[in-house]
Amino acid sequence: MVNKRENKSAVITREQKVAAIQRFTLFSDTFARVVFEDAVACEYVLRILTGENSLQLSWVKTQFVLSKLVSHGAWLDVLAKSMDGAVYAMEIQNRDNVDHPRRVRFYEALIDSYFLEKGENYDEIPDVTLVYVCRKDFLGNGVVSWSVKKYQRAKAASAGVEIEQGSRAKKEREECLAKKSYEDGLHTRYVNAEIDDGSETARLMRYFLTADPKDESHGALSERVRFLKCEEKGRDRVCEVTDLFWRSGYAVGEEKGLKAGERRGEKRGEKRGERRGMDRGIRLTKQALILQKQGKTQQEIAKELKISQKEVLLMLE
Repeated sequence: MVNKRENKSAVITREQKVAAIQRFTLFSDTFARVVFEDAVACEYVLRILTGENSLQLSWVKTQFVLSKLVSHGAWLDVLAKSMDGAVYAMEIQNRDNVDHPRRVRFYEALIDSYFLEKGENYDEIPDVTLVYVCRKDFLGNGVVSWSVKKYQRAKAASAGVEIEQGSRAKKEREECLAKKSYEDGLHTRYVNAEIDDGSETARLMRYFLTADPKDESHGALSERVRFLKCEEKGRDRVCEVTDLFWRSGYAVGEEKGLKAGERRGEKRGEKRGERRGMDRGIRLTKQALILQKQGKTQQEIAKELKISQKEVLLMLE
């Protein structure tokens, strides 16, 4: 016989998950993972953010873990490869209190090490483009996107350039012989959702902040979001992925959050509980993926993380 209380709880959980799906944006880790599973939607976004209108992807992986046994790991929202062999990565960062440039530096180092197999020559490292999307214009540049460029810089004297005595150009040429680009195959682009300059990139960032299923202005991306938020099969897919987060921590976090909210006479506790559960689920998924990289079996991972093998299977899907 089915326990009515348990059945009611299950219905509420389903309703809560469906409600949460409607609140998801493309700055939500879980939702972004499911959205960008669709290679066409991912291709649409990368074309705009990189300015490469003819970009064609051969494969896409989401929530991809780059890890080393002796160092910190990285969790990329999107890792993709183009038809011509170039690598594209996209990281969507919610937090503001991080050192974004050094974070990007670390991610790019791990990407290079991942794609260079032992015994291969350095010229076999593919071209890499990392698009780093954040909410704020953290450098205060006042533009929605900008790229990092590397240049050669040399003193005129050390380069053997003859300097005319007393000429105005002397100082300038001593300071910098030439400003020539330096190409090593690594390309970094920062994009933020704070600045709206009316550009196509800024319009895309507005959409990232809402993921409004009624907005049909973004082609394949809009189609994917509408499918996931409005169609039953799409919602099922989002729930399938988010299920591990709720099972891993949502129920406990929600109960504590609701109690705290009730004491304050507000509903803020429910959102706090939801967030706490999601954070715990994401943390467990990261740990499971790193353990898998270390050669652990699903049974060993489940035992170490103190969760079921079914949950591990869903995390590692």
